[in-house]
Amino acid sequence: YLKELQESGIDIIPTVFVEKNSALELSMLIPNQWQKLVIKPAVSGGAYLTRLFDRSEMANVLREYTPIAAERDLLIQPFMAEIQEQGELSLLFFGGAFSHAVLKRPVAGEFRVQSEFGGNYRAIEVSAELIATCEKIIAAFGGELIYARVDGIIASGKFLLMELELIEPDLYFDYDKNAKRRYLAALEAALAKL
Repeated sequence: YLKELQESGIDIIPTVFVEKNSALELSMLIPNQWQKLVIKPAVSGGAYLTRLFDRSEMANVLREYTPIAAERDLLIQPFMAEIQEQGELSLLFFGGAFSHAVLKRPVAGEFRVQSEFGGNYRAIEVSAELIATCEKIIAAFGGELIYARVDGIIASGKFLLMELELIEPDLYFDYDKNAKRRYLAALEAALAKL
């Protein structure tokens, strides 16, 4: 879906999309200017099989990920230092309306923001401009959604989409006291249309 959203004009982190069963020719796939990279399955959760590596480690990554590439689509991206410097943003929308936002930061020396890797989360106020950008992303995906979580970073003043979570169990209810009420209202509104 990231590729489709990118093709529709949504800004995403620069990504090389590797289809399942493709020959994993890392040196041919990766732009020369990408020195520090992340490789991960296109579909996963909790940073499963996600690895940070330098170009000098390509032979090891090739050995490790060639069997994975035979079974799964992969994404290869340049490492975005903004994740460590600023953190990753999650904006939550219920019934198409903005609910709340959370900033997720990795611990020192880590690149993954998930809590199981020590990431810390806090509620954050976001601009109307950022909310509008995320609304555009959701609209590009299409359809009426009970909820959506838009994950991304700010790089060079621009929001870059990392993930659009539409079947995500973690909606960060603990970071906004009214989030559950807004979610239930969106769910009730959706049920009323049936």
